[in-house]
Amino acid sequence: MKRILIVDDDHRIRAIYKRLLVGEGFKVLTAHDAKVANEILTKDEIGLVLLDIKMPDIDGIETLKIMRSTQQGLQAIFITAYPGTLVFLFSFHNYVMASLHVSTMVIPQ
Repeated sequence: MKRILIVDDDHRIRAIYKRLLVGEGFKVLTAHDAKVANEILTKDEIGLVLLDIKMPDIDGIETLKIMRSTQQGLQAIFITAYPGTLVFLFSFHNYVMASLHVSTMVIPQ
């Protein structure tokens, strides 16, 4: 079974997405930066990446470029808490805008 990889430097965001996706029956791996994400990608078959745009060292855009050099056609969903990055997202052919407010989320137990 292909797995979902969550890449975000904020451990709370990784934990929220992981709990939600595992609760829906998905196999989920997490990484806090591009280096760890790429290590995971070389070892595991990944079907989808949830990828933070703004991360220290290497941002999500560069991370995806590196990841796609290893696994062509890798599907990704960019996630961000910064509204200023919406201008960037409009440059993609296919995109979905969604809002996540961690402070108001109810996490299933």
